[in-house]
Amino acid sequence: MGYNAFVVCNCYAHGLATVPPYKELVAVDEEGVYLQFPVGLWEKDRRLFLQMEAEFDAWKSSACAHPDMEAASERLANMSGMAAFKTIVQQRGGTARFPVLAEYLPRANGGTLPAQHAAALRQELLLLAAEPGELLATLRVQASGELVFSVNASTEVSFLFTGADQLHYGLNGEGFFIAKEHRPLFGREKLRVVFHSRSFRQQYLSQNRYLFTDLATGATYEAPTSLTATDKVPQANMRFGVEPATAPLASEYAYILEPLEKLAVAAVQTGNPICWTQ
Repeated sequence: MGYNAFVVCNCYAHGLATVPPYKELVAVDEEGVYLQFPVGLWEKDRRLFLQMEAEFDAWKSSACAHPDMEAASERLANMSGMAAFKTIVQQRGGTARFPVLAEYLPRANGGTLPAQHAAALRQELLLLAAEPGELLATLRVQASGELVFSVNASTEVSFLFTGADQLHYGLNGEGFFIAKEHRPLFGREKLRVVFHSRSFRQQYLSQNRYLFTDLATGATYEAPTSLTATDKVPQANMRFGVEPATAPLASEYAYILEPLEKLAVAAVQTGNPICWTQ
């Protein structure tokens, strides 16, 4: 699950779109053009309802020069990526320096950033991108230097979940960790850390079995998932290390700064809000 956003175009309002099916039922709001179905149609004739919906969606997909009649449509981030971005906004001044970002970044599915704030959003994105880099904790393969994952050193993120075993692989400023979901007799479910290390070895035992060994203490834990991509041939032993690093904000958060800029430009040009979706 993650966050997406779009800005609708004005082609229908300006007469630049083809004629829609069921034109007499077409309505427009801040999220675009839609069919206002007759009251009770779903209960009376579901087949007709679905037919009308399919025809309208097919029309909308190519009714103008913009796919799905959206002047901009962008993938923003997964849940952890959005959480990290919100954290850096707060750390670098929050509402005092970035009032639009602090107030309008999505918190759930739905909601909008009003068009009148789009120009201010662009200025805030430029200001944030120019900020000096943040301190990161980086997890790398020691032999190759390949980056496995990185996180703001002041936060903690679970970046891999093993499924049936209910294990979380995560990273924080203190190192890599494996945590197991634990549900006490009374109280909320929580994570219990079963392995934590800044320098460790991952040993391949058999299919879906890996032994993690902390190189400082010798502590071990057996888990079902490798830290390397599953389509690679597993190596018998791999060493990993967690080290501090500094990354420019403009590059570290390019994944969300760049699409937000495109959305803000579209909102300024069209006068339409940025609509958040999941």
